[in-house]
Amino acid sequence: MAEVSDTTVSPEKLFVELKTMDPEVSREDYYNPESDSWDIAGLEDDLRLSKVEQELSTTQQKPVEVYAARTFEQLFAELKALDPTANEADYYDDASGIWDADGLEDDLRILKASSSAPAAAAAPATVQQDGGDLLFAEIQALDPSASKEDYYDAAGDVWDLDGLKDDLRLAKAAATSPSLQTGPGKLFAELKSLDPAASKADYYDPVGEFWDVEGLEDDLRLAKAAAAPARAAPSPAASPPAAKQAAAAPAPATPSAAAAPSPAKQANGPTRGEKLFAELLSVDPAASKEDYYIPAGDVWDIEGLEDDLRLAKVMAERETDMTTKILTGSVIASLAQDLPG
Repeated sequence: MAEVSDTTVSPEKLFVELKTMDPEVSREDYYNPESDSWDIAGLEDDLRLSKVEQELSTTQQKPVEVYAARTFEQLFAELKALDPTANEADYYDDASGIWDADGLEDDLRILKASSSAPAAAAAPATVQQDGGDLLFAEIQALDPSASKEDYYDAAGDVWDLDGLKDDLRLAKAAATSPSLQTGPGKLFAELKSLDPAASKADYYDPVGEFWDVEGLEDDLRLAKAAAAPARAAPSPAASPPAAKQAAAAPAPATPSAAAAPSPAKQANGPTRGEKLFAELLSVDPAASKEDYYIPAGDVWDIEGLEDDLRLAKVMAERETDMTTKILTGSVIASLAQDLPG
């Protein structure tokens, strides 16, 4: 097999080495300028494959080629013994006569790990299931928000191994990126703790490798606001029996009590939504509270309020500028008339 590139070598050197072997490769395939990060795993995989292809195409020693082929055949035979459903066509290309060394070794390593597990002998799960379980466990260790339903089809009892491998590579890259540990990744972890139904896919684009930070912050703010009344409310278990009986009895409602704000609002003052709407109303008196506030859930549309407030300020500034220009023009015209001809 070709020698694996040393992980201490810089990505630039790896790419230069790959470029000398395959001039058609593009830097954009491995480097993301926005996050200033390299796809190290992809670089190493393609470099290894290029070395194998070069050895097979340039060497004049036929016994070496036969030996390499036999080595891959032995690996596949070992894989076949562990997984009778394995197909040689998944690893060997008849047209080029090249084996997928990485794929063959990866799958063999997964199968060996699953077969050596203590519970593997007693569990009725297939080898494919064990491999999926191991990969998903590794992903979940790096990304607790990962969902099994995204990779496992319960109806067909099948794992999406390709998707698991791709997302595992992304999760490893994210785990080593300081910006994802201290920035959006930390925000999403906080949101997930408040709202277990939150999905990473709603905020993170793996293709472009960027987060919707504004959406994250807005939803986190709403989740905190929704969780605040629940934390402020007294626990029913802490109430004495007499208090429970008193609470159960219907209390006569008075107009003043119905109109009084909640203790939480009295203590905390106006919410962010109320402040934003008051500011919007001062700029645009035609604004309606019903467009931004949902009484049933006691929730404000913060994002809509911020957008409309920003737009209203821009329009107000333009109107002021226009008025100033008109007045200035009128003054200049008046002065021009007063000048002697």
